[in-house]
Amino acid sequence: MQADPSGVCEQVWRERHPSEELSFHITECPLAIHPCSYQDIGCTFKGKRDILEDHSKTAVHTHLSLALQKIRENESRSTCTNGVFIWKIGNYKQQFEQAVASPEDLAIFSPPFYTSQYGYKMRLKAYLQGRDRGKSTHLSLYIIIMRGEFDALLDWPFKQKITFFLTDQGEQKAHRTHQLSPNRSLPNIKVVFNRPTMKENLGIGNPCFVPHEALEAGEFIKDDALFIKAVVETVKGY
Repeated sequence: MQADPSGVCEQVWRERHPSEELSFHITECPLAIHPCSYQDIGCTFKGKRDILEDHSKTAVHTHLSLALQKIRENESRSTCTNGVFIWKIGNYKQQFEQAVASPEDLAIFSPPFYTSQYGYKMRLKAYLQGRDRGKSTHLSLYIIIMRGEFDALLDWPFKQKITFFLTDQGEQKAHRTHQLSPNRSLPNIKVVFNRPTMKENLGIGNPCFVPHEALEAGEFIKDDALFIKAVVETVKGY
């Protein structure tokens, strides 16, 4: 039964049908307020049936944008397999040249991912031209803990080890690795590993992950793409 906070529908119905039941017919009242049929994808519009019909005709582009946004959100909800997430950075040459030409430190981000089905939400952040100590000499790599759907079920602060791998695509398989162990002595410990109160925490990683010389000399880049793997220590139960 549709809500009728003003009581207008009920009054109209009782005046016209004093001896009949109200509950079955109230939704047919032309004065009833209904939500948009696209409320499941984020449309918050509400109105009477005739207004809703006009809204559906004039808000096509809005509904399409909401639908596309929902699709992107679903596609970006990646989940690790056994705590392993692999990020493919395509179009590497162009992105590196853009980073070199940029007057500011230019970062690129992986899609968000969950460390397990009900785990922590994270994403990777890379500076192809480097930053801080690695500026102009290294690939800098960081991981960011994001606010996720299952944070209330998880232990905080985050304590699992994280290992970065830059994957060798040749036969030698000479992977470059860096391991992060949450350090309780870090000055920014609370804004890095505690449960996020905003969209995401500050990132943590290695500004000198891989020298540009090593990156170019090996077979880390192939077909204009490189692969970065993040291995997150799994948590029992999640």
